[in-house]
Amino acid sequence: VYVLDDCLTDEECDQLVTVSATRLRGSTIPRQELYEGLRTSSTCDLVYMDHPIVELAINKTAAALGINPSYSEGIQVQRYEVGQQFKPHHDYFEPYSEDYYKFSEGRGNRTWTFMVYLNDTPKGGGTEFVTLGQTFYPKKGRAIVWNNLKPDGSVNPNTLHSGLPVEEGYKVIITHWFRELGQGPMMLEEPR
Repeated sequence: VYVLDDCLTDEECDQLVTVSATRLRGSTIPRQELYEGLRTSSTCDLVYMDHPIVELAINKTAAALGINPSYSEGIQVQRYEVGQQFKPHHDYFEPYSEDYYKFSEGRGNRTWTFMVYLNDTPKGGGTEFVTLGQTFYPKKGRAIVWNNLKPDGSVNPNTLHSGLPVEEGYKVIITHWFRELGQGPMMLEEPR
């Protein structure tokens, strides 16, 4: 797990919160009927919005990792109100599972997750890496980045994480996932 403070400026964070606020919907997961209450936030699919701040966020997060943006999955905003959470889960698709065949075809599995806190949350709302015993709390502009796959392509079970319940205020994040397959070389010449 990597931490990058000041990944986005205060102004960029505020713009992303404002732009996403009008298009929030209930967050979903594959086969939601089997996992009631696992994820209780709201989501905005930024990928469908034609706005300069969205393009900036995509390019800035991809450049920070040195990954070609064509390896991106659709970037999203998630908003958590008091009591809302995302219980322990992995971002990768378990190989040979129904979800893996449904969501990995053509793009491969998720290689990296790049998450940025868009606001300070007064209490709660941390991102807990269960296996690692580490919790990171929301700080505006801070990115938390982790590799969902090991260098050999196998899944990284140490990335089991949860979005802890917000206890006061709210939490807004962007989540940018990267995949195994895209167009052109995966890595840019130099991470920025």
